[in-house]
Amino acid sequence: MADEMIENPIKELRNELGLGQVEFALLLGVHPSNVGHHETGHAAGLQRAMRAGLDSIGFDSTKIAKRYAIWRDQKRKRLLKRLQATKKLEVSVE
Repeated sequence: MADEMIENPIKELRNELGLGQVEFALLLGVHPSNVGHHETGHAAGLQRAMRAGLDSIGFDSTKIAKRYAIWRDQKRKRLLKRLQATKKLEVSVE
């Protein structure tokens, strides 16, 4: 799974439920910007309010948090590789 790119688990779940960001936020009891921050990767980890909201509707927030961390790390590594390819950054990517 390390080489295979996974989807953002928050966005994936929201899309599976057929909800927009505002509707999903309402369902979870969080602000819509909270959903957006998680979908773009701006949130460093799955925030407490998101975890509580996911748990309250029957989803395993621990599992989703682990997938989110993997997705965000993959996103970071792709960014570093892109910068290396354009010679704008000279840092090794592990």
